Amino acid sequence: MGEKKQKENVWKTILIGVVVSLLGFFIIQFITDKKNNSKNFKAKKEANEKAWADVNDYLQNAQKKFENIACFSCDYEKMKNELIRELDQDGNSLRNLKEESLIDQKIKTVIDRTIGRMEGLKPVFKNFFDSLSVILKDNPENPDVARTTKISQDFFSTKERLDTADNAEIDRLLSEINKEYKLNLTRIEVKPEINFNQLPGKWNVECKFKIEFNTDGKVSVIFDSETINGKWSRTNDRLTVTLDNGENIQYYILQLNETVLRLQQNETGSFPIGACRER
Repeated sequence: MGEKKQKENVWKTILIGVVVSLLGFFIIQFITDKKNNSKNFKAKKEANEKAWADVNDYLQNAQKKFENIACFSCDYEKMKNELIRELDQDGNSLRNLKEESLIDQKIKTVIDRTIGRMEGLKPVFKNFFDSLSVILKDNPENPDVARTTKISQDFFSTKERLDTADNAEIDRLLSEINKEYKLNLTRIEVKPEINFNQLPGKWNVECKFKIEFNTDGKVSVIFDSETINGKWSRTNDRLTVTLDNGENIQYYILQLNETVLRLQQNETGSFPIGACRER
């Protein structure tokens, strides 16, 4: 009887040992899996955050490149080719971002929408510059202002529509990613920079004439065979130019940085004019 009891105790001890070992294994495995899942979650979170930061960097840099391209030549054909080449390069760079295996499918969809926007801009830029070239060829000395204005209006309205077409979907996808990965990703709007300190200097206005703003409030409008002097003043984004020939023109400053100046005359139906800083 005592021997039987002793054998039962031995088997109980073995059984308890086995159960404890199994429990220990499962606990260790659970902890290990949890650590691995935590590491994987962190890696995906960082990959998504970096990918979206890269997308925004590309968009910000593209804006600067477009400004430089618009100012490097008065040849519409050259500007068109450079802009389309830049859009191709930016699109390829964004496609490379999608190769990162850790980024979420939603981020890849956002990247696809951004690439689609760039692809959509190419024919818009092409038609715009081709149309301007035709107008200039028809009458180099006195291009048709009405046609030019209409083409420019169509260009900017189409571009604005492309720039904002997918915003609602992109915001929705970013919101879902933020909830899933505890992030705070937002769509950054690329807005024209306005730095009023950059106004003084000489500007080439649409390759037609030059205007020089001096720090003492004097201004000179320079044509090929004539220079008209005057004064300028600014109140916030309102620029007033008063010339010695009696003209008094008021503009809104739409964009102003070290490279580009965009103005819109304070008149109904007026269209923005662009100027590039002369180096």
